[in-house]
Amino acid sequence: MRSVFEQPHLSVEHVAVEISAIGRLINQRQMETGLSPGPFRAYAELAIRLDASLSISEPQYQTLYAQIRAAFLRSLPLLAEGGLPNFLTDLRSRPATVSLLSNTVFVGGGVMREALGELGLSSQVDFMHFSDETGYAKPSRLAFEGMIRDAMQINPRLEGPSQILHVGDDLAADGAAPLCGVALKIVDKDRPISLGVDPC
Repeated sequence: MRSVFEQPHLSVEHVAVEISAIGRLINQRQMETGLSPGPFRAYAELAIRLDASLSISEPQYQTLYAQIRAAFLRSLPLLAEGGLPNFLTDLRSRPATVSLLSNTVFVGGGVMREALGELGLSSQVDFMHFSDETGYAKPSRLAFEGMIRDAMQINPRLEGPSQILHVGDDLAADGAAPLCGVALKIVDKDRPISLGVDPC
C-alpha cells in the first residue's frame, strides 16, 4: 500500500488531518443526500485529496481495507459504561427490541459487527443497519423506515413507530426520527450515560 498512502512527501500528521477532513465531508454529504457512498469511495477521495496524482484501485482497496480491519479489531474502543451488556440484556428481557442504526464512512458495517461481537454486544442487539450496507444514511427517512420495518417484523407486539425509542448523539442526523413517528432521545456523547435510568 506504500504506493497509495505512504508517499515520502506525506507525513503521518498530514494524512491524519486529511482523514478527519474527508470523514467530516462525507458524513456531511451523507446527511445532506441521505445516501451512503461506502468506504471505497471514502478512501478514493482521500487518495485524491492527499495527492491529485494518486488513485486507488479495487485490489489496492481490498488490501488496504483488510489491513484497516485487522488494526481496528486489534485496537477496540473501550466501553464507557461497563454495565452496558447487562443493561441491554435487561431491555431485551422486557421484552424490547434493540437495534443499531449507524452512518459509516471509513469503517463499514461488516467490521463494526465484528468489533461489537468482540466487545460482547452483538448478541444483545436484534439487528443492525449500517449506511454502507443499506445505502441510506441518517437523517434520510429511508434509513429510519428500514429500521421501523425490521423492528416491527421482529417484534409483532409493536403497534407502530410511536412505540420505538431512537437514542442518538447527533441532532442533525438523529433528529429526523420524529418525522417517521419515532420517539427521540438525544444524549451528550461527551458525558457518561447513567444506565440506572429507565429509557422507556
